[in-house]
Amino acid sequence: MLWTDDFLFLHFPKTAGKSLTHALVQTLGRPMTCVVSKGQVRELADYSHTDLTIIEGWAHENMKAAERRLLKYDKTLDGFKAIIVGIRNPNDLMVSNYFFMRKTYEHNREKENFRIAMENDFEGYAEKVMVEPIQNWMTINGKRPENLRIIRFEHLQDDYDTLADEFGFSATVVPHINSSEHDHYLSYLTPKAEEAIYKKFQYLFMEGFYERQSLSFYSPTPEDQPEDQGATGTGRHF
Repeated sequence: MLWTDDFLFLHFPKTAGKSLTHALVQTLGRPMTCVVSKGQVRELADYSHTDLTIIEGWAHENMKAAERRLLKYDKTLDGFKAIIVGIRNPNDLMVSNYFFMRKTYEHNREKENFRIAMENDFEGYAEKVMVEPIQNWMTINGKRPENLRIIRFEHLQDDYDTLADEFGFSATVVPHINSSEHDHYLSYLTPKAEEAIYKKFQYLFMEGFYERQSLSFYSPTPEDQPEDQGATGTGRHF
C-alpha cells in the first residue's frame, strides 16, 4: 500500500500492484509513504527519497487494516480524494497465482498455499487454496467508499490514464513488472475449478465487475491437465 495527502493505493495480490506502485511513485505528489515487501524496497531504491518514506512490511493490507494504520498518521479513508484498488478477472488471477507459487515454492516452503500449489494440479489448487475475500480491499463496514476508484488489470493503462485525467496528475506508462509465463487461463479451467473460483470471488461476479466464464466448449482430455504443470508456457502475463 501507499499513500499521499490525497491518494491511497491498496494492493490485492496479482492485480499488477507492483506495476501500479511504480507508476504512482513516479507521478503522485509528495510526501508519500509506501509499505512494501523486502524485495520491493530494493526495487524502489532508484527513486528520489526526498519526502518518500519506504516501510518494509506487509504490502497487501486490506481496507480495514489500512484504516487502522492510517490512524497513526491522523488520516481517515474519507479524507482521500481517491482510494485506488486494482482488480482482475478471477480465473486469470488464480492461474497466474498458481504458477507464481509453483515457481517460487523453494523460497516459500513454509507457506500452506505454496505447498498446495506444488502438490496439486490447477483444479485441486483452485478448490483447496485459501483466498482472503477481495471485498475486504473494496469495502469498509460492508460498503464501497464513494472515493473508491477501480483499475482493472484488463484495461490497466486506460484506467490509469482515466484516473490521471480525473484528478489532474501526470499520466505515465505503467511498466510490466513481476510477469509470469503460462498459457491463457482457459487452458487450465475446468468446471470444478471455475465453480471453486466463483465461490472465492463471488463478490466480483455478484457486483457485476466480471461475468462467470462459460465452459460450454469444455471437453476433458488427458492433455487438459498434465501431471506436472510446471511454471512454463507460451504466454506472458502479470
